[in-house]
Amino acid sequence: GVVAISGFEDIRNALQFAKQNNLKITTAGQHHSMGGQSFVTHGLVLNMQDFDHMELHREQGLLTVQSGATWAQVQKFLDAKGLAPKAMQSFNLLSIGGTLSANAHGIAHNPGQVAPTVRSFRVMLSDGEIKTASRDENPELFKLVLGGYGLFGVILDAQIEVTKNEVYAWKTKYMNYRDFPDYYKNNIEHNGQIGLMYGRLSIAPHSYLKEAVVHAYEKTAFEQRVPPLQLEERAWLNRLVLNFSKAGSLGRWTRWMLEKYVEPKLHKCISRNQAMSQKEPCLVSRNQQMHNSMAYLKNRLGDADILQEYFIPPENMPSFVEGLKAIVQKNRANLLN
Repeated sequence: GVVAISGFEDIRNALQFAKQNNLKITTAGQHHSMGGQSFVTHGLVLNMQDFDHMELHREQGLLTVQSGATWAQVQKFLDAKGLAPKAMQSFNLLSIGGTLSANAHGIAHNPGQVAPTVRSFRVMLSDGEIKTASRDENPELFKLVLGGYGLFGVILDAQIEVTKNEVYAWKTKYMNYRDFPDYYKNNIEHNGQIGLMYGRLSIAPHSYLKEAVVHAYEKTAFEQRVPPLQLEERAWLNRLVLNFSKAGSLGRWTRWMLEKYVEPKLHKCISRNQAMSQKEPCLVSRNQQMHNSMAYLKNRLGDADILQEYFIPPENMPSFVEGLKAIVQKNRANLLN
């Protein structure tokens, strides 16, 4: 069965019903957990999608948000107030509760995972008791629930840190993959001017897993009103290019060339005078750059894209890439990203 959740008592009643009927129970935000944790066979699913109230505490730099809210809702709420999340998941269609349960990360390299930006949260235990957890109050529960995939209770709401919706200059650097660890250490890791950052490795045949690109977003002294958050455009084009890259070497070469030479010209930018100048770098707001709905991944091809994540010590990154390359080529795996 599925229980629609709109308040605390709905959760408590569902937990009691499950216990009385010896049912397993799980919590579902947007139903996108990679390991299928939001589904249970012959059990009870809590649908948290309407459990999405938010309240801003501007002086404390905190947002109290219920666990069923999505990051897209949070971004829209904060953007109107000149604020942005300090950290969030890469795709904004996912729920706050799901992100906390996975201790996910995005392109805010500092602080990295979402956990450091969580001041506290409330969780309902299996017996219906509500506990507040933070680094000082119930610290063991705090550490268990963050990244605990819903195994220790139902997250009700959380206080997360927010920051100014800064404007960044988008800067791109291409390099050999072996140079990335030193470049990151010397130019980004301790550079307080870099607000966001992500990198990619080439999947094009001529530079396969050799060429790397680093996208860094450097703070600017932008004094004008930041344009409001806009919906993504050209999702159909991004989807077409991605699907073409699945077809073979030509598709992967085309995609890398488009990302390298064409995408910078199509990127939605703002400028200091709201009119793009050829001499001016591409300027983007924090919210806009973190606004990714995953729409381009939706397709009707009937195939499945498998995501695997590996967390590698920086100094081991080159040797990991070399091992990855050997395995992928030996098995003829269709590496997409």
